[in-house]
Amino acid sequence: MNGSHIVVGGSAYADIDVLACVVAYTELLLHNGHEAKGIITGPWNQTIPNSIRKWPIPIENSFQETLNPCHFILVDISDPKFMEKFVRIDQVSEIYDHHYGHESFWKEKLPNDTHIERVGACATLIWEKFKENNCEHLISEVSANLLYTAIFSNTLNFKSLVTVDRDRIASEEILKYASLPQDWKSIYYSEVAEGFNKDLSTLIQKDTKLVDFHGSQIYFGQVEIWNATPIIHKFEHKFTPKPNEEWLINIASIEEDHSYFYTNSARLQEKMAHITDATRISENFQVSSRLWLRKEILRKITSSK
Repeated sequence: MNGSHIVVGGSAYADIDVLACVVAYTELLLHNGHEAKGIITGPWNQTIPNSIRKWPIPIENSFQETLNPCHFILVDISDPKFMEKFVRIDQVSEIYDHHYGHESFWKEKLPNDTHIERVGACATLIWEKFKENNCEHLISEVSANLLYTAIFSNTLNFKSLVTVDRDRIASEEILKYASLPQDWKSIYYSEVAEGFNKDLSTLIQKDTKLVDFHGSQIYFGQVEIWNATPIIHKFEHKFTPKPNEEWLINIASIEEDHSYFYTNSARLQEKMAHITDATRISENFQVSSRLWLRKEILRKITSSK
């Protein structure tokens, strides 16, 4: 295709999976001789700690209209209402995602270029695209580092039930091209935890979605951390929602192998007990017997409406 290729995620915020996919897929397009750029306009959330922010990441933070036709490529997003405002649906040429609910919409528009698949991380799909194009050996260290980190982060270090063999295989293959400290996972999760300890409320706000729930909107946040115990003990002192807001926050504690659910809503607490078998441990907290991801819970909520 002629014209400029613009690789984008959603507009609300960027997590490590979005960042990795935007950067790596833009790089792949450039390797294949296309004019391409990656754009992220929203804030980067807590899954992108300081070490990663210091890497030389080729990304732009705004879109400039051009006379050339644009082909938009969506990564880690398929819900049209969360697209960047400058993206025109009729100019979307490809989509890569692992969130469900909008497959039919995109399959009708892009029958051959919609890749919404059941994998733990969208980064897995982008790595497979590198292999499909025989470009594995061309991947930069930065893109390899980002994809590798996105896969273990998005699968909760491969403990989440959304993890599939494709994620594990991709992770092992990418590691050959990455340049990371041997104890990178420990460094990564330590920095994420440090960020939460410093500014819990702000970081939660950066990873929150507004979700329709039985006729009203709720705020649904997510925290992914190695061990959530320190956060749980001071959570209610650090995070106080407004009285008219309903909040649900999934705190995935990887080392403990279960999720804590914070909510200030009785109906949400009842819902979480029903769909995850979570048990109540305090006025606003429940705990599950396994790790959950927000996208799993959203799927359960949607299917039970």
